[in-house]
Amino acid sequence: MMSPWLSAILAGAALCFYVGWPWYTMWKRAKSLGLPVIVEGSQWQRHRRHTAQAFNKKTHENVWAETLKETSMLLEYWTNDESKTITRSDLAALSLAVLCRVCFGMSEGDATREKTGMITSELRLFLKSITRPAVFGPLSKQEKKDVAASQQTLKRFMAKLVETRRDASSSRQGSSDLIAWLLGTIDSDQFSEDEIMGNLFLFIFAGHETTAGTLGYIIHLLAIYPAWQDWVIEEVDLIYQESTRDGNPDYSETYHRLTRLRAVLFETLRLYGPVPTIVRKSDKQHNQVVTVGQKEVVIPGDCQVYINTIAIHTDPDDWGPDSQTWRPDRWISEASSTLSECEFSSEMSKCIFAWGDGPRMCPGRKFSQVEILASLLRLFMGHRVEIVPRAGQSLQDARSEAYSLIQDSTVGLTLQMPGHRPVNLRWIRR
Repeated sequence: MMSPWLSAILAGAALCFYVGWPWYTMWKRAKSLGLPVIVEGSQWQRHRRHTAQAFNKKTHENVWAETLKETSMLLEYWTNDESKTITRSDLAALSLAVLCRVCFGMSEGDATREKTGMITSELRLFLKSITRPAVFGPLSKQEKKDVAASQQTLKRFMAKLVETRRDASSSRQGSSDLIAWLLGTIDSDQFSEDEIMGNLFLFIFAGHETTAGTLGYIIHLLAIYPAWQDWVIEEVDLIYQESTRDGNPDYSETYHRLTRLRAVLFETLRLYGPVPTIVRKSDKQHNQVVTVGQKEVVIPGDCQVYINTIAIHTDPDDWGPDSQTWRPDRWISEASSTLSECEFSSEMSKCIFAWGDGPRMCPGRKFSQVEILASLLRLFMGHRVEIVPRAGQSLQDARSEAYSLIQDSTVGLTLQMPGHRPVNLRWIRR
């Protein structure tokens, strides 16, 4: 299903293609933090080599456990009222708390929802400033003041992470989380202080913004389509009955069995992936020859290559006449006749580019999958979610309105639903 030309560009030219505009332009603006957030070529390989080591089996086990815990607390907050607007900031705070606990070694007292929610808000303000289209003109005096304040808050937060971890280094020997790998490179003169901070900034953004957005889409879609929610709950109930220890599903016994939840995740990423366009830019100094079979295409130096993932993910030749319909069971093998025999189509997953592809594929790919699936499992273990109509509005009209909201999604740094049109949801104990 994947175009061989796409494969050649993403996977076959690791040293010759660079991150392109608009990401490059946006991250250059992020230099206002004083951090080197853009590296290329051999420098990129060096950063990737060290940071990728932090994403291992032990990390994923910790992600699972922390996500179950954080989701339980968030669900308690959501169920306090008759209905809630499930905001992106709620989910971003959850995801950032997991990231801080697992990758940065923060204590539960430091990684509270209130504190991570504050950092999320400051990060969103800063990112909004660096993604602001030039056509809107310069920031106002007050906007510049607000952005400057958010920059300082983010820098203090990251500096505190590093300082706290260094102070506790003697008591955390043998730790293999992300910040341990970043700090460990200083002894061999590999990462500078600014490089450590730059990596922290990128992982704080990429490690929670995309995950939170995807979770938000899934929750709303399952509320809009109760039949698919029933389909998911059937699997959740079976797994909960068969593989729990002290009321908590065990990672090693459970994660690989989440077939339907995984199908929901990948179907959501197919239509509403966080990055609708992948951009690559060829080396300024050289033309790049891309070869597929007997054909060669010469891409000039300093040339932008845009890969429209939405078009790839909705091509009817590959996905069928209902390619633009959200239908999670397309990811289930046709040979699966019962729930216990349900098999996820791993071959199809190779055609999804939510995490990029090739050497530049996101190193946190499995981290985010584990987090999203653990969160969904916990949410639907004892509850279901439904749309709450406004006064005088029918349930069907409310669902249609919520679906229209999803279809009106816009792109900042990632795809997101419009924040000015909230949808009220209600979590009901089953």
